[in-house]
Amino acid sequence: MTPREMDDLVFLDYMKRADAFLEAGKGGRSLWMGYRNGLRRRRFGDEFGTEEQHRLRLNISGDHPDPSHRLYGAGYRAGFRGEDPAALLERS
Repeated sequence: MTPREMDDLVFLDYMKRADAFLEAGKGGRSLWMGYRNGLRRRRFGDEFGTEEQHRLRLNISGDHPDPSHRLYGAGYRAGFRGEDPAALLERS
């Protein structure tokens, strides 16, 4: 799936499921904020954020000293890849 190939129903389903995991306290707030932003970038492309923001978010390392940054980066990359949020939760 490339940006814009994600249809509205899948996008909305993934966003709702991410919200449900967030509300249930599963995975952490930073993970789901990153995921939702990555999913938006995938769906809307350049209409969501700048190229610089996108590059910065993609490059948040898994060994960043701040755990919330690590989670945000992992979530953003998963959302941008269009992964099912349940699969992301299983890895977290």
